[in-house]
Amino acid sequence: ERPRAQRLSQQLDAYRLQARGLKRQELVFIDIGANIGAHTMVVAASGFSVLAFEPLHVNIMSLRHTLCANPALLPRGALIP
Repeated sequence: ERPRAQRLSQQLDAYRLQARGLKRQELVFIDIGANIGAHTMVVAASGFSVLAFEPLHVNIMSLRHTLCANPALLPRGALIP
């Protein structure tokens, strides 16, 4: 049931953006204090561009590893230490 609810939520979000004349690719999600990138990855996988800010080296390394493991998301994400 949960995946169906998520799909419906994503479709509603897409309709709302479309009604405003916006596309997901035109919007940028700013993740301040990205930590290991949980929100960064979900938002990027949903089609949005992401700027992820993270000051801690250990978290930066983890987030870089996650981004590299998901090459399809690399064009949508930017990590700013």
